[in-house]
Amino acid sequence: MKNLKLISMITMLLSWSLITEAQVQFGVTGGISFNKTNFKVSDLTPGTNLKFSKATGAELGIFTRIPAGFIYVKPMANVSFLRGTVTGGTDNVNESDDFNMSTIEVPVLVGLQLLPFLSIEGGQAGIILWITPKM
Repeated sequence: MKNLKLISMITMLLSWSLITEAQVQFGVTGGISFNKTNFKVSDLTPGTNLKFSKATGAELGIFTRIPAGFIYVKPMANVSFLRGTVTGGTDNVNESDDFNMSTIEVPVLVGLQLLPFLSIEGGQAGIILWITPKM
């Protein structure tokens, strides 16, 4: 009976320590961005020029981090908003207009935990939801 209690106690302690090491983490991400926006303008007629100002925006998202030893998987969901100005026209007439761009990104990052305070992660893609005005 004493051996059964001892084995049960050791098993419970080992299980508890493994569970605490494999904790799934949740969090919120956010930031401000200052982008130089580039668009493909190959369809413009000769003599037409476009100039894009630096765009500013914000990003907000949530993530979860699932560890597996020193490797981890980090799925995220981010929404970003970007605002800027486009100026363009022909050699004689120039017009200026503001644009807004919103994106949703759902990247799944894979990372390496090198040190307790240092990790490397990568792998990301996104889609553009809308851009206004339509050009």
